[in-house]
Amino acid sequence: MKEITEDRWEYMLEVLPPMYLLEIDGKKVKGGFAVSEALSHGPDGGPTFSAYWQEGEKFYEQEVSVIRPTGKNVGWNYTAYAYEKFVATSVKKPEKTIMNG
Repeated sequence: MKEITEDRWEYMLEVLPPMYLLEIDGKKVKGGFAVSEALSHGPDGGPTFSAYWQEGEKFYEQEVSVIRPTGKNVGWNYTAYAYEKFVATSVKKPEKTIMNG
C-alpha cells in the first residue's frame, strides 16, 4: 500500500471503467475502486489489479485480487457491470531469491 495524491486517485478513476470496491482485506473502504484492466499475475496465476481508496484526507493505491459478489475471482476477461460491487484482497507475491549454481 502506498499513499498517493488526490489528483492521481481522480485520474485513475477516469482511465477505464472502474470496478467499485466495498472492502479491501475485510476492511470497508471509502471511494474504493480498481482499474478494470489487469495489472499483473498473482501467485495463483490469476489477474491482479490496481486498487484505490480514501481514508480521511489521504488516498492510497495497492495491488489486489478482485472478488465478485459470488465469491469467485474476477478473471482475465472482465466485463464491467453497472452497479456491481466487489471486494479485494492484497496480493502477497513470493520474495525473489537468487539461486547459486
